[in-house]
Amino acid sequence: MCKPFTDSLKRAAIECCDFADASQVVDIGCGDGLVLAQLLARWPHLAGVAFDRPDRISGAESKLAEWQLGERLRLVAGDVLASVPSGADTYLLSGALRGRDDAEAVRILSNVRAAAAPGARVMAMEMPDERTDREFRDLFERAGLRYERALGTAAPVSVLMATQAEG
Repeated sequence: MCKPFTDSLKRAAIECCDFADASQVVDIGCGDGLVLAQLLARWPHLAGVAFDRPDRISGAESKLAEWQLGERLRLVAGDVLASVPSGADTYLLSGALRGRDDAEAVRILSNVRAAAAPGARVMAMEMPDERTDREFRDLFERAGLRYERALGTAAPVSVLMATQAEG
Protein backbone atom coordinates (compact mmCIF):
# COMPACT_ATOMS: atom_id res chain seq x y z
CA MET A 1 0.00 0.00 0.00
CA CYS A 2 1.36 3.40 -0.97
CA LYS A 3 1.74 6.09 1.62
CA PRO A 4 -0.69 8.98 1.17
CA PHE A 5 0.62 12.37 0.21
CA THR A 6 1.54 14.52 3.17
CA ASP A 7 0.28 18.07 3.44
CA SER A 8 3.82 19.38 2.94
CA LEU A 9 4.13 17.51 -0.38
CA LYS A 10 0.76 18.88 -1.52
CA ARG A 11 1.71 22.43 -0.51
CA ALA A 12 5.02 22.17 -2.40
CA ALA A 13 3.12 21.05 -5.48
CA ILE A 14 0.49 23.78 -5.46
CA GLU A 15 3.10 26.46 -4.79
CA CYS A 16 4.37 26.03 -8.35
CA CYS A 17 0.88 26.37 -9.89
CA ASP A 18 -0.92 29.50 -10.99
CA PHE A 19 -4.61 29.68 -10.12
CA ALA A 20 -5.20 33.26 -11.33
CA ASP A 21 -7.45 32.13 -14.20
CA ALA A 22 -9.30 29.46 -12.20
CA SER A 23 -12.64 29.97 -10.50
CA GLN A 24 -13.53 26.58 -9.00
CA VAL A 25 -11.11 23.84 -7.94
CA VAL A 26 -12.05 20.28 -7.06
CA ASP A 27 -9.35 18.65 -4.92
CA ILE A 28 -9.64 14.89 -5.44
CA GLY A 29 -7.95 12.96 -2.67
CA CYS A 30 -8.00 16.00 -0.39
CA GLY A 31 -7.86 14.15 2.92
CA ASP A 32 -9.00 16.61 5.57
CA GLY A 33 -9.15 19.53 3.10
CA LEU A 34 -6.48 21.58 4.85
CA VAL A 35 -4.32 22.14 1.75
CA LEU A 36 -7.36 23.21 -0.28
CA ALA A 37 -8.29 25.65 2.51
CA GLN A 38 -4.78 27.10 2.33
CA LEU A 39 -5.08 27.37 -1.45
CA LEU A 40 -8.40 29.24 -1.16
CA ALA A 41 -6.93 31.57 1.46
CA ARG A 42 -4.05 32.39 -0.89
CA TRP A 43 -6.33 32.88 -3.93
CA PRO A 44 -9.43 34.70 -2.56
CA HIS A 45 -11.33 34.58 -5.88
CA LEU A 46 -11.43 30.74 -5.83
CA ALA A 47 -14.15 28.41 -4.63
CA GLY A 48 -13.32 24.79 -3.92
CA VAL A 49 -14.70 21.33 -3.39
CA ALA A 50 -12.77 18.94 -1.15
CA PHE A 51 -13.50 15.41 -2.42
CA ASP A 52 -12.38 12.16 -0.84
CA ARG A 53 -13.64 8.88 0.58
CA PRO A 54 -16.10 9.22 3.46
CA ASP A 55 -13.59 7.80 5.97
CA ARG A 56 -10.93 10.31 4.89
CA ILE A 57 -13.12 13.40 4.87
CA SER A 58 -15.10 12.74 8.05
CA GLY A 59 -14.40 15.32 10.71
CA ALA A 60 -12.91 17.78 8.23
CA GLU A 61 -15.71 20.31 8.65
CA SER A 62 -14.80 21.12 12.25
CA LYS A 63 -11.09 21.34 11.34
CA LEU A 64 -11.82 23.76 8.50
CA ALA A 65 -14.18 26.07 10.39
CA GLU A 66 -11.28 28.22 11.61
CA TRP A 67 -10.46 29.14 8.00
CA GLN A 68 -13.79 31.00 7.72
CA LEU A 69 -14.18 30.22 4.04
CA GLY A 70 -17.96 29.86 4.25
CA GLU A 71 -19.57 28.83 0.99
CA ARG A 72 -16.24 29.01 -0.85
CA LEU A 73 -15.35 25.53 0.43
CA ARG A 74 -17.62 22.48 0.23
CA LEU A 75 -16.83 18.98 1.45
CA VAL A 76 -18.08 16.10 -0.69
CA ALA A 77 -17.59 12.41 0.09
CA GLY A 78 -17.59 9.86 -2.69
CA ASP A 79 -15.81 7.21 -4.71
CA VAL A 80 -13.41 8.53 -7.36
CA LEU A 81 -13.85 5.30 -9.32
CA ALA A 82 -17.59 6.03 -9.67
CA SER A 83 -17.68 9.80 -10.31
CA VAL A 84 -16.29 13.16 -9.20
CA PRO A 85 -18.00 16.54 -8.59
CA SER A 86 -18.86 18.22 -11.88
CA GLY A 87 -18.56 21.65 -13.42
CA ALA A 88 -15.21 22.89 -12.15
CA ASP A 89 -12.58 24.52 -14.33
CA THR A 90 -9.66 23.03 -12.37
CA TYR A 91 -9.22 19.53 -11.00
CA LEU A 92 -6.39 18.88 -8.58
CA LEU A 93 -5.62 15.20 -8.04
CA SER A 94 -3.74 14.82 -4.77
CA GLY A 95 -2.00 11.52 -5.39
CA ALA A 96 -5.26 9.96 -6.57
CA LEU A 97 -3.42 7.91 -9.21
CA ARG A 98 -0.69 6.69 -6.86
CA GLY A 99 -0.77 2.97 -6.28
CA ARG A 100 -3.48 2.43 -8.89
CA ASP A 101 -3.11 0.10 -11.83
CA ASP A 102 -3.40 1.61 -15.31
CA ALA A 103 -7.07 0.64 -15.75
CA GLU A 104 -8.09 2.36 -12.51
CA ALA A 105 -5.95 5.41 -13.28
CA VAL A 106 -7.58 5.79 -16.71
CA ARG A 107 -11.01 5.36 -15.11
CA ILE A 108 -10.30 8.13 -12.61
CA LEU A 109 -8.99 10.47 -15.30
CA SER A 110 -11.98 9.63 -17.52
CA ASN A 111 -14.33 10.50 -14.65
CA VAL A 112 -12.54 13.84 -14.29
CA ARG A 113 -12.79 14.52 -18.03
CA ALA A 114 -16.51 13.68 -18.02
CA ALA A 115 -17.21 15.96 -15.03
CA ALA A 116 -15.02 18.90 -16.02
CA ALA A 117 -16.24 22.16 -17.51
CA PRO A 118 -15.16 22.78 -21.13
CA GLY A 119 -11.49 23.75 -21.29
CA ALA A 120 -10.81 22.64 -17.70
CA ARG A 121 -7.28 22.07 -16.45
CA VAL A 122 -6.21 18.90 -14.69
CA MET A 123 -3.29 19.05 -12.27
CA ALA A 124 -2.19 15.69 -10.92
CA MET A 125 0.30 15.69 -8.06
CA GLU A 126 2.31 12.49 -8.37
CA MET A 127 5.57 11.03 -7.17
CA PRO A 128 8.11 10.79 -10.01
CA ASP A 129 8.97 7.20 -9.05
CA GLU A 130 5.45 5.89 -9.76
CA ARG A 131 5.51 6.01 -13.58
CA THR A 132 7.63 7.55 -16.32
CA ASP A 133 6.57 10.75 -18.05
CA ARG A 134 5.65 8.70 -21.14
CA GLU A 135 3.50 6.34 -19.05
CA PHE A 136 1.65 9.26 -17.46
CA ARG A 137 1.16 10.84 -20.90
CA ASP A 138 -0.35 7.57 -22.15
CA LEU A 139 -2.79 7.38 -19.20
CA PHE A 140 -3.98 10.94 -19.76
CA GLU A 141 -4.39 10.42 -23.50
CA ARG A 142 -6.32 7.15 -23.01
CA ALA A 143 -8.72 9.11 -20.78
CA GLY A 144 -9.30 11.78 -23.45
CA LEU A 145 -7.07 14.41 -21.87
CA ARG A 146 -4.23 16.30 -23.53
CA TYR A 147 -1.06 15.92 -21.45
CA GLU A 148 0.94 19.14 -21.55
CA ARG A 149 3.89 18.91 -19.19
CA ALA A 150 5.24 17.94 -15.79
CA LEU A 151 6.25 20.70 -13.40
CA GLY A 152 9.04 19.89 -10.99
CA THR A 153 8.83 21.09 -7.40
CA ALA A 154 11.18 21.52 -4.46
CA ALA A 155 9.74 18.27 -3.04
CA PRO A 156 9.85 14.75 -4.50
CA VAL A 157 6.56 15.35 -6.29
CA SER A 158 5.67 16.60 -9.76
CA VAL A 159 2.53 18.32 -11.01
CA LEU A 160 1.32 16.78 -14.26
CA MET A 161 -0.61 19.33 -16.30
CA ALA A 162 -3.35 18.40 -18.78
CA THR A 163 -6.49 19.80 -20.39
CA GLN A 164 -9.45 18.32 -22.15
CA ALA A 165 -8.53 17.03 -25.58
CA GLU A 166 -10.48 18.63 -28.41
CA GLY A 167 -12.65 16.58 -30.69
